[in-house]
Order: sequence, then structure tokens, then C-alpha cells
Amino acid sequence: IIGSDGITLDGNGKTFTGQDWQFGHSLSVIDKSNVTVKNFQFTKSYYGPLFVISDSSGVIVSGNTFAGIRGGLKIMDDSSNVQVTQNTFTSGSSSITTYDTGTGISITGNTINDVGAGFELTQIRSDIPVTFTGNTINVGNNGRGLGVYPVSGTGSEQVGAHTISSNTFSGSGSNTVGIIFFNSGSNTLTGNTFNGLNHAID
Repeated sequence: IIGSDGITLDGNGKTFTGQDWQFGHSLSVIDKSNVTVKNFQFTKSYYGPLFVISDSSGVIVSGNTFAGIRGGLKIMDDSSNVQVTQNTFTSGSSSITTYDTGTGISITGNTINDVGAGFELTQIRSDIPVTFTGNTINVGNNGRGLGVYPVSGTGSEQVGAHTISSNTFSGSGSNTVGIIFFNSGSNTLTGNTFNGLNHAID
């Protein structure tokens, strides 16, 4: 757990190995501001996020690699002004998840690779606009590149206004989807590329 504001952690290639889920995440930023985490290699062999950002602002996550199964980075609980950029995820479903976030969440220029677990590689579950642009998402069997939901789940509430632009979604295998929307309206989609998928948008 990062214990102070205004900290920069430069891993310089250091490996951060997560323990079993019951012992917590590899790294947590909780109720902090102006924190940068860069150049780490995060790895684990359990289900659940490697790195959690909660109730924090001004966080930059850059130049890291995430490897494992079902879970990479989770941004949640009113966190705001978080930049996730130029990271590589090979952690299958939930590689990047936003949940009930505040303003200024930006996910740009990342590479996200499926490991064959199916489900959604990335998920926006927010009623406040998120920017998702310039990412490369490689989807495997039964996978979805990006799922977009209201915080409440898949109910009747219509929210959105997310910007999803200039991403490349590629698929291999069966039952692959680029982007899937659940009761999320008024989003802006521009300049996205879809290759080899069964369905580009659902």
C-alpha cells in the first residue's frame, strides 16, 4: 500500500509478484493524490486485480507490464484524474476495470492481450465519462474486447458519454466481440478498427 501523497515509484523493470487473493493485491493506492507508478512487471497466479486505485486522484500508471489470469488494474470508488498509458497487459479478462469512478479517467495507448480465459478484457462500469483511446486489444475465444455498463449493472438506466476512439480490436477464435454495450447511451465512437472478430459491436 502506498502511504503518502506525491510519490513516484519507478520499478526500473522490478517484478511485483502478487500472493494468493486472500492476502490482498500486489499494490494499492487508496485515498492518495499525485502518485506515479511506472516500469514495473506485475505478475500473479490467482484471480483478482494486481493493482487497485481507490478514492484517489492524480494517479499515473505508465510503462508497466501485467501478466496473470483474470485481473490486472482496477480503478474504483470515485478515483479521478487517473491516466493509464503505454502499459502491456497479458492478464486476460478484467485486464483494466473502472468501477464507479469520478472525472478525468483516461486509458490510452495500452496493449491488452487475451490469455484464453474468455470474458471481457476491459470494462468501463461508470456513469461519468471515461476516455478510452489509442489502445490495441487482442481478443481470444469467447472474449470481448471492451464491455461498457452503467454502475448499476445491466439494468434499465441509460448512461454513457464515454469517448472510445482510435482503438484497434483484433480477434482470433470463435464468439469474439470488439465492443459490447449494456444500457450505455450517447457515447462517442470514432476511428476504431476491427479485425477478424465475429462481431465488431454488440
